Amino acid sequence: MIFFYNRWHHGDLMTQIMLMQKIKREYPDLEIGCCCYYNHAKLLKDMGINVIHVSQVMPTRGAISDDRFVDRIIKWNNKNKRQEPCVIFDTWLGQFNDTHDHNWNNVIEVFNRSVDNLCFSHEELKDVIGHIKLDVDSEDHYISFPQSYCNFADKIETDPKTNVYFDCSGPHSGHSNIAHGNFTDKSEEYLWQNIFSKFPELNFFTTKDTGVSMKNVNDVSSNNIGELSHISNKCDYIFGRGSGPYLCTFTEENKNKKRFLINFFNPVPLANSERDVYPFPKAGLGGKNIRDEHALVTELSRICDVSRGKERVLKIGL
Repeated sequence: MIFFYNRWHHGDLMTQIMLMQKIKREYPDLEIGCCCYYNHAKLLKDMGINVIHVSQVMPTRGAISDDRFVDRIIKWNNKNKRQEPCVIFDTWLGQFNDTHDHNWNNVIEVFNRSVDNLCFSHEELKDVIGHIKLDVDSEDHYISFPQSYCNFADKIETDPKTNVYFDCSGPHSGHSNIAHGNFTDKSEEYLWQNIFSKFPELNFFTTKDTGVSMKNVNDVSSNNIGELSHISNKCDYIFGRGSGPYLCTFTEENKNKKRFLINFFNPVPLANSERDVYPFPKAGLGGKNIRDEHALVTELSRICDVSRGKERVLKIGL
């Protein structure tokens, strides 16, 4: 049996779910478990894996120690009197110096490297996990949540006009901060009010209570990540700020949709790079990095033009 844990936040949990779902598809006879924060346990229900949790909820900043997760897994294993070895994997991408970027290559690389390291340091584990090797180029690695999460999303009435999934919540990682760039020297509420009022023909679903009361702004911030994933499936375009509410949109339904990141600036090399951020090949492009308010308005204007059936070529002054 293999047990996974990740002591960080929603985005890390999303990549871990993708990894576990891939392993379940490719090694269906392998028993899988996951140890998570208390408030993450419900996100893993109905996935066909053993789910246990520590008593803490996910911290607003930072994380609890690895030992809390490892000790919880060992106690569960002993309590259930398991005879076979229980192999524990930490899925945090930052554990190796060259795997920090959130992309699918690194998700697979961290797991494969962990398998090799464990087999090297514990000869007896070769018979348990030595045969497991994941291929980064193998078929789809979308994220999917059980049908039970569709209940709320099915009640959402999308508009005949263009629907935009708009993740404007600040990620715990601090990887996106509109105060860091050239967005506004005023409040976030002022920024979103200004943006949404310019595009009444677009129907926004926001992952944060923006304080904006308009007919075309739908606050879905009270929904969990699984529900947000299904809501994003009903939208035409996806805007995000990184981490969980963005990575949960990497579903098969969303694979061909245009997506954008709002002022993603950390790790630093991405801030001045033209390459896509969060590249997950089979789940569509990672997203163009929008660095200021003018660029955001320009992209939304282009979406409006497309929805009107008369796409124009607009220059974006970045």
